[in-house]
Amino acid sequence: MSKPSRLVLSPSDSLIEALLTDRRAALVYLADDVCILESADRTLLESSQGNGRKWTRIFEEYHLVNADNDKAQGVVVSAFFDWLTDRYSNEIETTRNLACYEYLYGFANQFREVPTPTAVLDVGCGPGTILRSDVAHTAQVLVGYDISDIAAKAAISAGMTVMSRDEFVSGSARFDVALSAYTMHYTCDLAETLAGVQCNLKPGGVWALNFHKGIGLAAFFACLRSSALELAGQFSHSSFGPIVAVKMG
Repeated sequence: MSKPSRLVLSPSDSLIEALLTDRRAALVYLADDVCILESADRTLLESSQGNGRKWTRIFEEYHLVNADNDKAQGVVVSAFFDWLTDRYSNEIETTRNLACYEYLYGFANQFREVPTPTAVLDVGCGPGTILRSDVAHTAQVLVGYDISDIAAKAAISAGMTVMSRDEFVSGSARFDVALSAYTMHYTCDLAETLAGVQCNLKPGGVWALNFHKGIGLAAFFACLRSSALELAGQFSHSSFGPIVAVKMG
């Protein structure tokens, strides 16, 4: 039996009331900043994409309803991951995420003048999934950052050093490589994310990212133009979606 489809959206979204008038939809979770609905009937959720509304598939059965702007979306995504953290490992295909980290790390090193040793920043670290990858054994320094405080605490409990938001947005240039695996399709406050990576990368440092199904790629390139980060060659196609490397001048 297939799992029910779920929608992740702002609790102020009028779509909630509209969907809950149908007995095929049910409320899974409601908090100040996020609401999760589910339905075993996929056509009910698909119909919610009308009238200009779109949603992004973020896990096998979870779909994020796009907010009005990426800052507002960041609030919803952060609250969603606060709720999801305890069940995160059951919701992702862990081996694929680990393979993505390793692919991104190798891709980033193609654009570095001195490939080793490395201080690595995991942007969107979640509960510390990267600790189980070969990157964790190769990197000289490994630090994470995540917009979800609950996910960050889980990563710390797993043995990872995690920086706070204040540290991220005002960091010192101490990292050779930054990685973002399966995080960029959320499109959350790109300006802040790019600014944070920019201040944490050393000159010549490289940030490698994948864009699940190409989602968020155009928005990223648009935001990149106003940063000090530069595209390192053309983006590459992979089984993890388009891969992009940007370099700190």
